[in-house]
Amino acid sequence: MPLERYVPAEGFTLPSGDFVPGGAAVNPFISNRNKSVWGSDAEEFRPERWLQDVKGGETDEGYKKRMQTWNACDLSFGAGSRICLGRHFALLEIYKSVATILNKYDVKLANKEKVWETVNSWFWRQKGVEVWLSLRGEEASEERCEEV
Repeated sequence: MPLERYVPAEGFTLPSGDFVPGGAAVNPFISNRNKSVWGSDAEEFRPERWLQDVKGGETDEGYKKRMQTWNACDLSFGAGSRICLGRHFALLEIYKSVATILNKYDVKLANKEKVWETVNSWFWRQKGVEVWLSLRGEEASEERCEEV
């Protein structure tokens, strides 16, 4: 059961005045790139956006308010009474796995020019991303190339 939802047959007008036609699929991928929430660079990979902008003058209260807004707008695990019960376990697994991989390995794209294919099969994800994995301190070799 994918997380996307379908607009009713009569369509829907957003608060901005934009019209979404009936039958259109709306996926959390879209809502998680809302520029009015995440900023004009919502499409960019910029992990530091989740840190407090002390240099920019963001106060502790301002940061707390921004995080509350972002958490309310993040629909990756659904929302309300039907929110994913395993979301905390999933996030813990992601945090632990990514931190462990980046701690133990140097990760480099095998082909920086290759265009990634995106698929929506339960989750929106990239397919065919080939990377070089090498233990930190060792050189990557071609026979150790892994596709994820």
